[in-house]
Amino acid sequence: MSSNPNHWNHFEDDCNRGKRGESAWGRHLTAQGYVCSPIDLEEDKRGIDIRATKDELTLTFDVKNDGMAAKTGNLAFEFISRYNDGRTKDGWATKAACDFFVILEDLGDGRFNYHAVRASEVVAKLPEMMPDYRVGICRKDPNKETSSLLIKKHLMPHLFESYVTGAVKS
Repeated sequence: MSSNPNHWNHFEDDCNRGKRGESAWGRHLTAQGYVCSPIDLEEDKRGIDIRATKDELTLTFDVKNDGMAAKTGNLAFEFISRYNDGRTKDGWATKAACDFFVILEDLGDGRFNYHAVRASEVVAKLPEMMPDYRVGICRKDPNKETSSLLIKKHLMPHLFESYVTGAVKS
């Protein structure tokens, strides 16, 4: 962790944005009749943010609150982080511990659109998509750069059979 106070502010902002997104998605699922239950530390480490059950069906979600999607029209699928010391870490879009990735498009005023896709489908298709789509690089953290595949929202239904979208209801 950097001792740079600006980095800490970005980290705190990102964590708070993530928690707001997870809360909104949890309320949305509850409004749809799901019962959300707490996740344990091991699930959290694997990228699972929410577990929800309805009619004997339990689903898990990795929720991303994307602050740029509404402005750019892109959804960002993080595939690698490269640290200044030479280490690398696979991004969330390269592994599927959860059932669904949910990217929330923050519209402001507590309103969100959701973009949900089966995690296993993203993991399977991401490598073959890499040459055809733009890569965005984020350097907010002075100790690493994170690369994400940027996919236009309007292309999602054509690329992913499991893709669904709509307004978050809470």
